[in-house]
Amino acid sequence: MEITNNNLIYLCRVLSVFDDNEGLRIKVRIPYVDDSEAPISELPYVFPLLPKFAHINPKQDEMVLVFLQSMGDGKGNRFFLGPVISQPQKMDFDAYAYSAQSLLRGNQIAKPLPAPSLDPDNNGTLPDREDIAFQGRGNSDLILKQSELRLRCGFKKNSLAHKNDCLKFNKVDLGYIQMKYKNMKDHKNNDFSSLINIVADRINLLSHDSRSYFNLTDPEKLITEEEMVKVFQNAHQLPYGDELIAFIKEFIRIFLNHTHPFPMDKPCLTEPDLEKLTTKSHLDEMLSNSIRIN
Repeated sequence: MEITNNNLIYLCRVLSVFDDNEGLRIKVRIPYVDDSEAPISELPYVFPLLPKFAHINPKQDEMVLVFLQSMGDGKGNRFFLGPVISQPQKMDFDAYAYSAQSLLRGNQIAKPLPAPSLDPDNNGTLPDREDIAFQGRGNSDLILKQSELRLRCGFKKNSLAHKNDCLKFNKVDLGYIQMKYKNMKDHKNNDFSSLINIVADRINLLSHDSRSYFNLTDPEKLITEEEMVKVFQNAHQLPYGDELIAFIKEFIRIFLNHTHPFPMDKPCLTEPDLEKLTTKSHLDEMLSNSIRIN
């Protein structure tokens, strides 16, 4: 088909993401280049410009930028960048036929949504402009700040909510790893520079080489939900070290100072000391319900 324009870049709708060679190629129909009646199976593949090291792929019915290898050559190689996402509220899906072009000139069907920063409940959800970040479709991201790295999951209160509410920051139960390198001081005024915070409702520190075995290498989920239940049931709770040491010190004091009324009789203990040694709840309270190891 003869090309009737001099465009080198086209805004195209993704018609298919199936690639029989699994090279992450897609198919589109380029306006004024491809036969409008040709079936999708006869359209040429479009190769991703991003290298395979960056796994970012469009969904069907999203929009991509398509480049021809040579201007005016509709039969040569084709390359694409995308998906084209107009605003952060539409990271999960931005439809070609509706909102993907809302910030581009010409043929806008949908008006853009309000800027996320206008809603104070969105504060903390999005990377700062000067950050380098890798954002997932749903509720996970990786943010590289100045001398700080954040790996987050669940930082949106409800990523599937209406587009006006899907960026509200989760202040309750988000999980993240925060790594910082900065000159700081602890509560005893000691200097330190590197810091790692691991935050979640439940934290499991698991090893492949341990006396308590768990299946940690499921091909799809790494740890299945069924296996996770086994971890909660059988992995060992970490003790609160300061409380354990305090108990051991008390035990040593009681052991060294106890007396017997007669040889072979039970030791004479005060009521408070007897309670410390015999009340099971005191021991249970030394164990963390949130952190487990194997």
